[in-house]
Amino acid sequence: MIEKILSLPLYFKLHVIFMAIMVIGLIKAVIISSIKKSKGVLFHRLLATTSLLLGIAGVVFMALFKELKGYSHLSKTHSQIGIIVVGLVIINVILGTRLIKGKTLLRTPHKTVGRIAVLLAVLTAVFGFIIIAGFK
Repeated sequence: MIEKILSLPLYFKLHVIFMAIMVIGLIKAVIISSIKKSKGVLFHRLLATTSLLLGIAGVVFMALFKELKGYSHLSKTHSQIGIIVVGLVIINVILGTRLIKGKTLLRTPHKTVGRIAVLLAVLTAVFGFIIIAGFK
């Protein structure tokens, strides 16, 4: 699988790398959220925000790749769920920011959206590796 990824075009590789780091960051953010200390919250926030930026960059790189190759956009389940994941992470970063500002009623929606985003991100990553396995 590693050899196959290394043989991919640059924009495709960047997409894979950024999105993989995003998924790992989101998983770590959920794990860190169980820590109740203030440093845990700050690290959680940093991971979530960094993961969001990586996700946006990953989407941009894939859009550039598809545009250059003349491929259709959002034609596969992988890309459709991927866009939903990035949207959920955007929403969740906003919810988290509001939560920090004292809107404690947003705690449950923030946790729920975060967990759904992580589950969908992992599912999307699995679909992505299936696509890579069939990429020529």
